[in-house]
Amino acid sequence: MPFAPRAAPDERSLVASSRTTSRTSRSSARKRSSDLRPPVARRAKWSDLDVRAVDTGRLLAADAVQKVGNGHPGTAMSLSPAAYLLYQNVMRHDPSDPTWLGRDRFVLSCGHSSLTQYVQLFLSGYGLELDDLKALRTWGSLTPGHPEVNHTPGVEITTGPLGSGLASAVGMAAAQRRERGLLDPDAKPGESPFDHHVWVIASDGDLQEGVSAEASSFAGHQQLGNLTVIYDQNQISIEDDTDISFSEDVALRYEAYGWQVITVDWRADAADGKGGHDYVENIDALLAACEKSRRTRTKPTLIVLRTIIAWPAPTKQDTGKSHGSALGAEEIAATKELLGFDPAKDFQVDRAVLAHTRKVVKRGKKAHADWDKALRRWRKKNPERSALLDRLVAGELPDGLRDALPTFEPDEKGIATRAASGKVLGALAPVMPELWGGSADLAESNNTTMADEPSFVPTGKQTRTWKGGPYGRTLHFGIRENGMGMILNGIALSGLTRPYGGTFLVFSDYMRPAVRLAAIQQLPVTYVWTHDSIGLGEDGPTHQPIEHLASLRAMPGLDVVRPADANETAAAWAQILENGATAGLALSRQGLPILDRTEYADTSGVAKGAYVLAEASTGSPEVLLIATGSEVHVALEARATLEKAGTPTRVVSMPCREWFEKQPKRYQDEVLPPEVRARVSVEAGVAQGWREIVGDHGRSVSIEHFGASADAATLFREFGFSPKDVVKAARDSLKAVAKAGAAVPGVTATAPRSVVDTGTDRPAPGDVPMSQMAGGESGPVGSATQSSADAEQKTTATKKASKTAEKATAKKATAEKASSKKTAKKAASKKAAKAATKGSGSTRSAVLALADAGVSVWLDDLSRTRISGGDLARAVEETGVVGVTTNPSIFQAALAEGEAYTDQLTELVRGGADVDAAVTAMTTEDVRNACDVLMPVHDRSEGVDGRVSIEVDPRLAHDTEGTIAQAKELWEAIDRPNLLVKIPATVEGLPAITETLAAGISVNVTLIFSLERYREVMNAFLQGLERARTAGHDLSTIHSVASFFVSRVDTEIDSRLEAIGTDEALALRGKAGLANARLAYEAYEEVFSTPRWANLADAGARPQRPLWASTGVKNPDYPDTMYVTELVAPGTVNTMPEKTLLAVTDHGEVDGDTISGTYEESTRVLDAIERLGIGYDEVTAQLEREGVAKFEDAWGELLEGVRTEMRKVKG
Repeated sequence: MPFAPRAAPDERSLVASSRTTSRTSRSSARKRSSDLRPPVARRAKWSDLDVRAVDTGRLLAADAVQKVGNGHPGTAMSLSPAAYLLYQNVMRHDPSDPTWLGRDRFVLSCGHSSLTQYVQLFLSGYGLELDDLKALRTWGSLTPGHPEVNHTPGVEITTGPLGSGLASAVGMAAAQRRERGLLDPDAKPGESPFDHHVWVIASDGDLQEGVSAEASSFAGHQQLGNLTVIYDQNQISIEDDTDISFSEDVALRYEAYGWQVITVDWRADAADGKGGHDYVENIDALLAACEKSRRTRTKPTLIVLRTIIAWPAPTKQDTGKSHGSALGAEEIAATKELLGFDPAKDFQVDRAVLAHTRKVVKRGKKAHADWDKALRRWRKKNPERSALLDRLVAGELPDGLRDALPTFEPDEKGIATRAASGKVLGALAPVMPELWGGSADLAESNNTTMADEPSFVPTGKQTRTWKGGPYGRTLHFGIRENGMGMILNGIALSGLTRPYGGTFLVFSDYMRPAVRLAAIQQLPVTYVWTHDSIGLGEDGPTHQPIEHLASLRAMPGLDVVRPADANETAAAWAQILENGATAGLALSRQGLPILDRTEYADTSGVAKGAYVLAEASTGSPEVLLIATGSEVHVALEARATLEKAGTPTRVVSMPCREWFEKQPKRYQDEVLPPEVRARVSVEAGVAQGWREIVGDHGRSVSIEHFGASADAATLFREFGFSPKDVVKAARDSLKAVAKAGAAVPGVTATAPRSVVDTGTDRPAPGDVPMSQMAGGESGPVGSATQSSADAEQKTTATKKASKTAEKATAKKATAEKASSKKTAKKAASKKAAKAATKGSGSTRSAVLALADAGVSVWLDDLSRTRISGGDLARAVEETGVVGVTTNPSIFQAALAEGEAYTDQLTELVRGGADVDAAVTAMTTEDVRNACDVLMPVHDRSEGVDGRVSIEVDPRLAHDTEGTIAQAKELWEAIDRPNLLVKIPATVEGLPAITETLAAGISVNVTLIFSLERYREVMNAFLQGLERARTAGHDLSTIHSVASFFVSRVDTEIDSRLEAIGTDEALALRGKAGLANARLAYEAYEEVFSTPRWANLADAGARPQRPLWASTGVKNPDYPDTMYVTELVAPGTVNTMPEKTLLAVTDHGEVDGDTISGTYEESTRVLDAIERLGIGYDEVTAQLEREGVAKFEDAWGELLEGVRTEMRKVKG
């Protein structure tokens, strides 16, 4: 049901239906021109405030485009009343809960007119504010050029490519019917909690695109009565009047599709040569059409709404000039005069208007509450379906999913992977009712039909072959590949079911726009693309994919999965469903052998994208054969030949490049050892992209031309896909390696791709786009290749040369600039450290040596007595300490000592402070005073050192918003420029780090244990600076360190090594912490050598220095300075407990850089530990949990101790 009818306003304020002047709201002194006929809206019960709101919407659209200088104002102006009617009168929605399950769905298919929706989201109270409209089409705004789902609250779908929104809305409508069938099939029409309507606004451009025709034909055939499309027939496109290219009768076309068509003509009286002043917006007629469409059960509805674009702009209305560019200041001012607004004011919104329009929030909550009651009644009657609903809403897969998968026995003849996929679907049918789909008229070829499942089709549309009903499961898309793709997107966006769709791989070309939109929106859509190579045989080159796999892999956010046999196919399906990402299966037409998994590796490695299927006989391969799909079997035969000839050969099955690239570098190197440079890729497609894997000395067995018509065996033989061809390629690669010495680049080094794509204008938390990284985590291996990669990255990191300069000259100049920047950065680090430790004294010799090497020495301790007694000042002046770190444990110990805090505590108690306020007051005072002590250091080091850290409440470690709020409170309370606010590097802490830095606050990121998390921290830092720059902050004043914990890693891993007890294990004790930290520094060098960083550095940004924390030695058998003297490198900080600092000053021996050049050995150390069964990821995750818990416990003890003292004061 829609909203309940709004209460009628005072009769005197009702909008007139005759040619009279409409009242304006009392908040405005100006009146709408009498030349403009008022809208007809008595039945809609619109008041003058509603008219004012509609006109406000028109002008907000015009002002927003004018401000940014580009965009599409005209359609948003003329559609303002229609959009307002939908949001205020027609749709069932709740702005306070944009994801409410019971809401109607709104799709703005003409996404270029994004302001049509943004203005209504603002007026309706969805969270958009006026500043968001002012920020239209700018970086980081909630109002991007086209609507983006998961980015702007209230936006249901990403639109922009014309026709796509309408087509996907058809999928939403189909999904609603399927969901109803799953959950409430017996309810009367309109009485189920799962009945909702899909509303679309579409344009002339949408109706011209072929995909809208495909989907609309499907919708009419399916009798989707829950779908209404308001077609804005303004007859204007960028090339002006659409009569130049578009003259068909759209209404008749849609009637032929089986739609109900209603025409609402607002232009009827406007063709008078008077500038559209006789144009009448008949709101009541449009409302009546919407209500009629909702009552219609068996037909979708097309409402042909004839409008004048940009009405009532005096000279730009009804022209192409208003479609895609700003109207101009004079035109907007004149329009404001006509509508009764102040022409000198931009973004004018009367308070009364906003108060009136946001009453929709109350109505929405009421509708939501009524729906909740209906849902509770339904739950009571349907406990099993209620449990299913809860699982679907949670996005959880059913229990026993993998257990339900079929297992295929070894068979040399085997079956096609398309057939195996069909058997998988059949096995999943009873387990996963939300999984449904079909094919673009190729069901029996794609094997996309679940056995014995009914078709999704109106009862009257069944055929002798396909039986079913309106709630069926098997979709028949017809020969409409692009339409199928868009419909699948709409089904996925609806939220409760998981769709799949099939066609031949070569016809993925037809559906590529839909696939791209699915990837952008990160939708869990699965494509079943069969007939995946020349192996399909006789159909010839028009049907044989050649470039398709490479082309699809080039698309960010799409997982391309090509399994080698039936069991890999089952494992691939399971992983696709578990990932919940956009994925395409490339499946064979021809039968493939089913491998004997007792001879070859099991299929668990499929989930990682690549795995060692067959190991070299010696365990140490000399050549790697890397293959996908049907060619894996060719590689296995080639391996047998090579092994027989004495060449140890490993075969790697690589069903999904994207999954493999997300694995840790250690795993990638296990599968593809960097030292094995002889490599061959084998895939029946173009070689594009495989050089990343095989390197300079590798070879690719591929096809670089179109195919031919013949049987599969002949084509594979003639086009070079025989075991003999693979053996030759392997031997050629071995020869190439013998002539050269460079190592193979890492798997993502040559052509890096993004790890996570959000589908929005903002990167995902923790994601550094690898296209902006020097090699990334999976970066180059070996000094020669690393040097080459560095030079390439540094070249792109610098500013662009003059456009008129020759390319060669520009390239040389930028390379020289990047090189000098890196040298300057290291020199600056050393200079700052020296400046900070200015002074003399024998106890400072080791500290000075550290400063000479670019290491800043900080003290990991603070107390009031240390400050008041002068110990801190002496540590600075005499020892060379240039910073202080604190943590909850330190404060707990400090506040427990003596009576240093008694006076302040007494005063706080008398002032009525609670324990939290008391602790905050005491700790912030200590930190503020310490900041003052260290301020001279801060000043002479230009802000690099002289830093004092204070940590947010550790109980907020998993509370992003709470952390951000307290970070800002501490920054404001302490009010010192040399403060660092400590934020733990938990998953929830990462976005808090970004937000805090974006606010111009300097941050110390703490509790970093793993290399992966450290990279996420650096990315959060870069994101924070980028946003701070956008916000106008001076980047040179924002500082940060990343506290990488060292000794705790050894403590945990050593205990496990000792439990193993072998000589190999014991020999590794005390090595993990240093190795881990040194590899962290390698990651630091990579990230801060990228173009992304160079861009920030040009704006004055300072790098986020690695800080070695937890540097006190726990094992008395180890040198007590090892975590200091063995971690020396430029641009680092070492924070030491007092005991360690004294040891360093007493007998520490500093001999320059002890990190650079250790990366390979450090990797070997961690790999050796991993081989012993000690999981790196598990250890670091445990240490993070324990670190948070330790600080929470200390904080709790601190609070309890203060609470006890407060009771004493109170008596």
